[in-house]
Amino acid sequence: MPIGRKTKKRLQSVSRKNKRSKSKKIGLGRKKIGLGRKKIGGLIEGPIKFRRDAPLNSAYKDQTTTEIIRVMESNGLQLKYVDKAFKNNEDIVLAAVTENGLALEFADDSLKSNEAIVLAAVRQNRSAFEFADDSLKSDKAFVLAAVTENGLALEFADDSLKSNEAIVLAAVRQNRLAFEFADDSLKSDKAFVLAAVTQNGLALKFAHDSLKSNEDIVLAAVRQNRSAFKFADRSLKKTIETRLTDEATTSCYGDGVVSATCSNIANIMEAFF
Repeated sequence: MPIGRKTKKRLQSVSRKNKRSKSKKIGLGRKKIGLGRKKIGGLIEGPIKFRRDAPLNSAYKDQTTTEIIRVMESNGLQLKYVDKAFKNNEDIVLAAVTENGLALEFADDSLKSNEAIVLAAVRQNRSAFEFADDSLKSDKAFVLAAVTENGLALEFADDSLKSNEAIVLAAVRQNRLAFEFADDSLKSDKAFVLAAVTQNGLALKFAHDSLKSNEDIVLAAVRQNRSAFKFADRSLKKTIETRLTDEATTSCYGDGVVSATCSNIANIMEAFF
């Protein structure tokens, strides 16, 4: 039997009401799930994971120093959101930079010249030195300590210290890539480059091109690290091979006895090339 026009409209109206009712129930269900998250000690705890750079709670001023330190120890970059009154607290800032050196950017300026704090930050991340006070970047003793901890911190040292032999040598010893940030005058200094590659053969990569064909320098670099040869002038391959063969022969047969580990010079050469 066909449905009348009025009956049809009534049924459609009932159907729409049912849909709206279901939608409201679903919305309420979501709200209930949200209420399941709770605040403990002023911090939100729950199944939702926050982005590493997002504040857990913008009202850090309502928390104690101990509570803030606990947060810094797990995510130093939260220092960005700490109330200004706490950003000059040495314990809080030290905890933050120890976890993430880059947190130094958000510390009070008065602490960016604090040697212990800056050194801890540089130890964790060499780029943290960029945010240190300029007085430390030009302090010879401090820069030496910084590059000893993290050689790549040399990049942010004052330019006047990038030509200091003791500082650059300490940086290269810690990380051969630090030689890239040394002053060009040292990269072309034969005596210094020889000292540098003796510390870390791979520093040869950043030496001046004219020294990459220097037999003594390349040989010293290869002795320290066989992989350094890839940065040498290829014209030296035969010469270096001959020198190393002679050294191997002397060490193996110098006492007239063939050592078991030196019985095959070809194997020794294979270790280098």
